[in-house]
Amino acid sequence: MPPNKYDFIEKEVNLRKVIAEKTKSQEPFCLARIPGEEIELFTGVSYSHQIGKRQVICKPWHSDTEPIYFFEGKGDTIKRNEVANSEEQTSYASYQRSFEECMRHLKSQKLEKVVLSRIEFVEAQITPDLFTLFQKAVSHYPETFVYIILHPSEGIWLGASPEILLKKTGEVYESVSLAGTQPISSEPYVWEKKERVEQLLVSDQIRSVLSHLNCNIVSEIGPETAEAGKVAHLKTRFLFSSEESLQSLLKNLHPTPAVAGLPKKDSIELIDKTELHNRGLYTGYIGLYDSEKADIYVNLRCMRVVSNGYYLYLGGGLTEDSELMKEWKETELKASTLLNLIDE
Repeated sequence: MPPNKYDFIEKEVNLRKVIAEKTKSQEPFCLARIPGEEIELFTGVSYSHQIGKRQVICKPWHSDTEPIYFFEGKGDTIKRNEVANSEEQTSYASYQRSFEECMRHLKSQKLEKVVLSRIEFVEAQITPDLFTLFQKAVSHYPETFVYIILHPSEGIWLGASPEILLKKTGEVYESVSLAGTQPISSEPYVWEKKERVEQLLVSDQIRSVLSHLNCNIVSEIGPETAEAGKVAHLKTRFLFSSEESLQSLLKNLHPTPAVAGLPKKDSIELIDKTELHNRGLYTGYIGLYDSEKADIYVNLRCMRVVSNGYYLYLGGGLTEDSELMKEWKETELKASTLLNLIDE
């Protein structure tokens, strides 16, 4: 057996063992894979940025939560909080009520866009095998950021996100506007007005933030169609330079209209009012960075894993042209990314 193959198998066995031990003892950890790079495990944890270290940053959705950092080495002693196993699944009737409330604000021009999410619970026939789920996600979705995290206050989550929030290579930064959803197709894509408007709103907001921070936009690429799993989106890439710190850029870019809406403050207030669930890590951000590079992703296509099943977090952007059944079906389409891992 070639040495490199043996090393790979040995690493896989060790990772599976560590994940099993950490899960049993409920000790925080993060296992992550950036597209095109090796799997990395981080078991040190802190609520403080680690100067000079390669680390994972993970920020939940809500603004009153602080990021947490995972890294190699000894971390802080952080108390593990109990996470409720029973978040209520969103019924169609409940989603409809929230949709109608959002549309009332959109039709009256109080909002340009708002992102409405729901939860779908899938019962597990056997106790979920975290490392196997992670391997499937890595294999199925090579162009996404794949992770498993045991968060001290949010529990165990797994995700495969295609959406870059902030990327850095040397002195060049990149942010992405991703909006609009339809099934992948072998035919030329046709994007309706609703999807094109939604994508334009996200792009305009990113331009506004970068301008406010005196960033220099070097190049703007798109909008163009980008495929991710079984769905396609409209995507625009912004390449820019900036004197701002990574933390400052993240604070100003998040949340984008792709996960909140416009105006941002009003859309977040409506989300808090209409959604009956806590988003947790969904629509927050997560990624890896060090002094030379960064790969931070919007936390989409993710689920919370419990002993008896999976809570899938699904959402979509609403504008005044949105239709209830189309939006519900869009969330079902997005669920396929995670159902592919569970059903096999």
